[in-house]
Amino acid sequence: MIVMRTTAMLDALLEYVQQNGRVCPQPDPWSALWEMLPGRRRVGGGWEPPLPLILAAWWETPALTKIARLAAHIRYADAHGCLAEIDRFLRGLREEEWAHLADFGTRAHAPSTPEREPAPPPVTNLVESTSHDLEVARTVLSSWAAARSFVNRLWIYGSRAKGTHSSASDLDVAIDFDAFDNEDRGTTWVCEGQRWQDELQASLPWRLQLEWYDPDGSTPRIASGISDGGILVYERVS
Repeated sequence: MIVMRTTAMLDALLEYVQQNGRVCPQPDPWSALWEMLPGRRRVGGGWEPPLPLILAAWWETPALTKIARLAAHIRYADAHGCLAEIDRFLRGLREEEWAHLADFGTRAHAPSTPEREPAPPPVTNLVESTSHDLEVARTVLSSWAAARSFVNRLWIYGSRAKGTHSSASDLDVAIDFDAFDNEDRGTTWVCEGQRWQDELQASLPWRLQLEWYDPDGSTPRIASGISDGGILVYERVS
């Protein structure tokens, strides 16, 4: 069954959950949200969709990682036809049922002099590509690639790699891969590329643009993008 994406609702909900300095629901409602997601199953040593970052992970993971995990749950709901239910649930939470940036000690190491205390980052810029944001993307991308033997290399390129992006910029990613049996790489890309993009998008808070890089030279635009400040985030070890 093909599930139609409710793009307007998805974008509005992703914006809503970051308003007022929100990070994610408190552990109990976040666990309840996860249990609302259909098709939960074990995959290797983890779960699909990934578990909420509660219990020990609540204090051990940074706020941006929690933001990314909640966004992954919302995108999963969109892909599985239950976004409206998740939208109602999240919008129905009281403000005290949300965790906020200040709850995780974002000012714990600020200078004691009030006029030197840095202001918290604007909510609209939480997904901008700081070095930590790139590390989150690197972790997601490399974990996905390491579990798929056909992936040779992955790069982040474009404005987010170079630091010239806006908050609305895509995360541009290039993939070098081996063709599937009895296919050339172009055929594999046409048949599988969208599925790979959807798998990665489910774990990323930024809009992803996945492109094929052909080492044999048939994708010169992507090769040029990689050479212009691209960041290699995964390379398979032979």
